[in-house]
Amino acid sequence: MNSLFEEIYRTFGLELKTPKPKGSLESVDIDHEDGATEIMSSAAGGVIGLSFDLFQVPTNELELIRTYRTLALTSDVDRVLTEIRNEVFVFDEFGKKAIDIEFETEEKPPISKAVMDKIKNEYDNIYNLMDFQNKGLEMFDRWYIDGRLFLHKIVDKNKPKTGIQKIIYIDPLKIKKVIEYPQPNQDGVYDLNLVKTYYVFSDIANVFSTNKLSRFMIINKDAIAYSDSGIYDFTTGVALSYLWKMIVPYNNMRMMEEALLVYRVVRSPERRAFYINVGNLSKPKAEAYIKELMAKFKNKLVYDAKTGTIVDKKNIMSMVEDYWLPRRDDGKGTEIQSLPGATNLGTIDDVDLFRKKFLESSNIPSGRFKDETSTFVFGRSTEISRDEYRFKKFLDRLRKRFVLVLEDILKTQLILKNIIIETDWDEIKKYMYWTF
Repeated sequence: MNSLFEEIYRTFGLELKTPKPKGSLESVDIDHEDGATEIMSSAAGGVIGLSFDLFQVPTNELELIRTYRTLALTSDVDRVLTEIRNEVFVFDEFGKKAIDIEFETEEKPPISKAVMDKIKNEYDNIYNLMDFQNKGLEMFDRWYIDGRLFLHKIVDKNKPKTGIQKIIYIDPLKIKKVIEYPQPNQDGVYDLNLVKTYYVFSDIANVFSTNKLSRFMIINKDAIAYSDSGIYDFTTGVALSYLWKMIVPYNNMRMMEEALLVYRVVRSPERRAFYINVGNLSKPKAEAYIKELMAKFKNKLVYDAKTGTIVDKKNIMSMVEDYWLPRRDDGKGTEIQSLPGATNLGTIDDVDLFRKKFLESSNIPSGRFKDETSTFVFGRSTEISRDEYRFKKFLDRLRKRFVLVLEDILKTQLILKNIIIETDWDEIKKYMYWTF
């Protein structure tokens, strides 16, 4: 990187520098299980050389995030999200924290009780700084729907020992994690020690807007607390949302429900067949005569899928889709017959099938959506169903992935305040656990 790039890299972020222990093991490859984008350093160097290559990569990812957010606005998916968020967190009205930390003391931990108390005290400060009691569910919703969560840790560069001053949420549509590889040498080999990891923030979507200025910033990886769903597309490496596997079942269910509704509206009414005696009129005059009668009595009811209403296009006095047929003099005059409507309106097995598949994709036991007016029974531990047990395991996985952002923020706070050093963190984590 050139000097300009290095300056931006240092300016817009926090860098935690700790000595690397001697004899540390390094892999021949970088761990990419975080949805990061790989790029190669521009031969010319500089930020401009990176900007054109970077935001060509996550186009599909951005479209997926927009799809997740649109899906979350529907009533069926919101019902699923409500069930999950109510199980993951319990916010006590008397001020008890929804997430807290404890230490395992059966075995002698590598830190003293005084340090444990400092860690707990700093966590309390972070919990209040994030206003987690009021905004915790909002953060969890963003993480669960988007499949990723970016929190910017703001630190006073002049007084870093005062710790984190503010935590700001960053829209995943505007930020991307990047792993930059150096240019290979003449032999085609590049040095892994020169690999750089950072975040790129950009309002690239607003580049054509006349009201907003497009910004492009490089943020140090230590200044961002990041966590994703842990589900990745093995082809592209993109982190996926938990709503990803619900897209197809939901669209199928919605399509079948709309088709059923249209079928009931269009096919269920009885129709009439008008046999009009046209006598000895010529064909053009007979057609004109029938059209005149049709214009007088016929109407056209249309179902609008966007508003869910019936739009009347013609005279409100008549019925739906009548048939008008000419008849010559054969001993029969004008006649009106009723044609039966649909006879299988009570069959909704196909709709129930797709709704079942949709609920199965949410990982929520189907029994939670049946007989909701019945009495709620807690039951005994021996009566827990297999589906409820699987759901409990699913919630545990959600909690472990979500608390990664809290762990990262807590780690940064402890290092800035010289309570611990970075090399101690992995050992401390072995004795620290989260309670919900």
